[in-house]
Amino acid sequence: MESGHWYADRRHRGGFEPCHDLRVTDYALPGLAVYPEGITEGPGATFYVGSLGDGTIYRGDTTTGEVTIAVPPKGDGRRAICGLDVDGYGRLVGCDVDGGQLFAYDLTSGALVARRAIPAEESWPNDIVVVGDVAYFTDSKRPLVWRLPVGEHGIGQPEIAIDLSPFGPADPAYLNGIVAHPDGTLLLVASQGEGGTLWRIDLASQTAAPVDLGGYEFNADGMLVRGRVLYGVTNRDFPTTIAQVSGQLLVVCSQVGKKGTDAEPSLPFQVVSTVFPDWT
Repeated sequence: MESGHWYADRRHRGGFEPCHDLRVTDYALPGLAVYPEGITEGPGATFYVGSLGDGTIYRGDTTTGEVTIAVPPKGDGRRAICGLDVDGYGRLVGCDVDGGQLFAYDLTSGALVARRAIPAEESWPNDIVVVGDVAYFTDSKRPLVWRLPVGEHGIGQPEIAIDLSPFGPADPAYLNGIVAHPDGTLLLVASQGEGGTLWRIDLASQTAAPVDLGGYEFNADGMLVRGRVLYGVTNRDFPTTIAQVSGQLLVVCSQVGKKGTDAEPSLPFQVVSTVFPDWT
C-alpha cells in the first residue's frame, strides 16, 4: 500500500456504493440506558463496547454471542465512554468524553491501570487509535489531536500531538473518528464540522491537509481501514462506530439522539454484525 494513495472508499455515483445480500446478526447489551458509542476488537473473537449512559465497558464474544460487563460503571470516576482501543501490552484504553479524561484497564482482570486527566480547561476526548507505543485521540471540543504514551513500562501523560487549525481552509471543528496507516506514519481524522472534512496527518513532519474527496462530505464518526479501503459510518441515524472482529463488520447502534430526551430507546441496545461480500 502506497501511503500517498491511502484514501480508498466505496463511493458510487456521488455516494457510497451500497452493499447487498449481507448476513446480519446482533449482540444485545444489558442495561436500560446504555447508549453505546465506542467499539474495538480484542484478543481472538472478543470485542469491547463503551457506554455513554454510565461509563460501563462491555465485552462481547463473536463465537458465543455473549455480551458481559467487563468494567462496572462505578468506582473510578468514569462518566461516558466513547472511543476504545487495545494497546500492545494487554491494556484497554478508553476516552471519557464527559469527564475530559482517559482510562486504561487490564484486559484480563478488568482492573484499573491508569486514569489521566487531559491538561486543558475543557476537552471532549472522542475517538482513539493506538500506533505502537502511542495512543492518538481526537478532541471534539477543539481542533486538536492528542497523544498518550502507552509503553511497556506504563501509561504516560497526554499532550498535544497536532493542532489542525493552521492547516487548510476546511473547518476542523468537532473532530471525531481517527484511524492510522498500518505503517504508523499517517493518521486520518474525520471532522463533523462544516464540510465534513477528512484530514490527513503526517506524524513525521507534523503537518496536516484536508483530503480531496471531490466535494464529497465524509462526515464520519467511526472509521475502519481494511486493505486499501477506508470505511466510515455517519451517525445521522445514530450508528456511531465500527470494528472488524473475526471477519465481521460490527456496527454500534447507539440511539444517542434519544439520550437526555423524553424519547424512549428501543431495547435492548445492540451491536449489529454483518459480513461484506468481499470479506471472504
